[in-house]
Amino acid sequence: MIQVIGLEKINDMLSDLKSTLSPQAMERHLNTIGNMTQNVIEESFDSERSPFGEVWKPRKPTKKRNDRKLLYKNSYLSTQWQTQATPDEVIISNNTKSPKGYPYPAVHQFGSKNVEARPFLPIDENSNLEPKLKETIETYLQNAINSAIR
Repeated sequence: MIQVIGLEKINDMLSDLKSTLSPQAMERHLNTIGNMTQNVIEESFDSERSPFGEVWKPRKPTKKRNDRKLLYKNSYLSTQWQTQATPDEVIISNNTKSPKGYPYPAVHQFGSKNVEARPFLPIDENSNLEPKLKETIETYLQNAINSAIR
């Protein structure tokens, strides 16, 4: 599991919201935040870039022509993302494994001895959330707080 740091403002906003909303309403808000994050992940696969804008390294040349997008061999990694929310947390996951049993997401996010890293998660090497996504979440939460106190 990967934990994101530097979310103090978001956590404070979530606490404020939680004190005024029902558990069902909180779950809906956390689900929305999870979907925002999942959309950023899926966009990385479509654009073949990290959420920070870094272009993924191309495949090594082979004799066989290969026009498919990077990391789309069986599409599990790009399409099997799940967002699960409760009133207290949101989890975005993908438990896809290779035929040999290694976890595809971690290998492609961080790279390995034989695989180039092609990051798709909206966190940097210091576990900080991608700034545009962080700002989008903060704006969303501020709007939700303003609506809740009206």
